[in-house]
Amino acid sequence: MRLFLRALPCLMLGLPLSADGAAMLKDAMAYYYANGAMALIKEANSGKFHDSPAGYLMVLDESGKTLIHGESSKYIGANMSNVKDATGRAFIKEALDARAKGKGRISFLWNKGGAQVKRSLLWEFQEGVLFAWVMDEH
Repeated sequence: MRLFLRALPCLMLGLPLSADGAAMLKDAMAYYYANGAMALIKEANSGKFHDSPAGYLMVLDESGKTLIHGESSKYIGANMSNVKDATGRAFIKEALDARAKGKGRISFLWNKGGAQVKRSLLWEFQEGVLFAWVMDEH
C-alpha cells in the first residue's frame, strides 16, 4: 500500500482543529498519511480527533472492523458493518458498499439517551481504509 504525505499546515503548526466535521475528517486523514496508522490511533485515543460538539472520528478497515472509534474504545476490533440506525438502516455497510465513489455523506437516526437524534456520517475511502466523521445534525 503506497502512502503519500498530505499534511495540513494546522497539524504541522500544532494549531487547534476546526469544529467543522469535514475539516476534522481531513485533519485526521492528513495526520494518518503524515505519521502512520499507529500514531493516528495514539492521537485518537488521547482525544485529539474527538470534539463532542463537532463529533468524533471512526476508522474502519474494508471489512468493517473498527480500528479507531472516537466515542468509545469498546468498539475497537468490532465489525460495525451491520450496525443499524433507529430505522433499521445499515448505514456503515452502505458507506462500505459505496467505496468506489470515494467519499460521501449519509444521514441517519440514532437512539441517544431515549431520543432519536439525526446524525451524519461523513466518509472517505482511501487505500483500504474508511475514514469517517460522525456528528449530530443541527
